[in-house]
Amino acid sequence: MNNTVYVLVSFESFTTKSGKSFSIEPQGVYYDLDQALNYADELDKLTPKKKHYDVVYDVLEFNVGKEPQLLDFMKKAKKYQEDNTTAILIELMKEGLVDQLIGEDGNFYYHLTKEGEVVAKNIPKKIRDMFKKQDED
Repeated sequence: MNNTVYVLVSFESFTTKSGKSFSIEPQGVYYDLDQALNYADELDKLTPKKKHYDVVYDVLEFNVGKEPQLLDFMKKAKKYQEDNTTAILIELMKEGLVDQLIGEDGNFYYHLTKEGEVVAKNIPKKIRDMFKKQDED
């Protein structure tokens, strides 16, 4: 049995008084890619074009019962981030800017050394503010 299905979706964007809005709606599910693409073409031809409203049709491939592609991507992104964070912390420790501590809970904690505090104070305010904003998000 074929475990691959093709989901025909509509991506809609429209402008309202409160700004730009988006929606994604499934329109159909098919085992045959050509059939899904043909329906997408037909829908596209019959959809009226409007100034503040746009619709695009697309076909997405899914494997039934398999791990979502996004999950694999997110796992790799997390590992990449963890590996880079570790490499950066090791480099900062080698340079004497950061010290590593082990807390009573067994977790690792990091703090700036006196030299690290001097370097941090010399970072321009605009850049420091950018990092504060990222931490808040």
